[in-house]
Amino acid sequence: MSKNKDLKKLSELFDKGGKLGVENLKIALKETIEFAVVIFKAFDDGKLKLGEGIDIFWQGKDVTIIIDNWEAIKAEYADLTTEELEELKVYVAKQFDIENDVAELRIEKAFNLVAAIQDLMLAFKK
Repeated sequence: MSKNKDLKKLSELFDKGGKLGVENLKIALKETIEFAVVIFKAFDDGKLKLGEGIDIFWQGKDVTIIIDNWEAIKAEYADLTTEELEELKVYVAKQFDIENDVAELRIEKAFNLVAAIQDLMLAFKK
């Protein structure tokens, strides 16, 4: 499935209030980790170039679906069985060509990133 179809499917699921399941958590995690990678690469040299800023904008646009539905994602993640959590780790490890230990860390960091962005957005709404 293409990125746009994945995001559309995820967006529709959120609109309906449906149960996410592991497959949709994989989409949310993949998008979030890809966003983090774009940010880290952009600031790797300590400078943000115009093209890198545009990349962050476009990738961030996709992540807003995840940020806006953070509570549902967090609840689904908390409800995972041990087997489902392991499946998620294996998926992230394969998707980003990393070890399972690193995958677990990236999952945690991805969730922390979304939580921090959501907190920031809520602070500006007040």
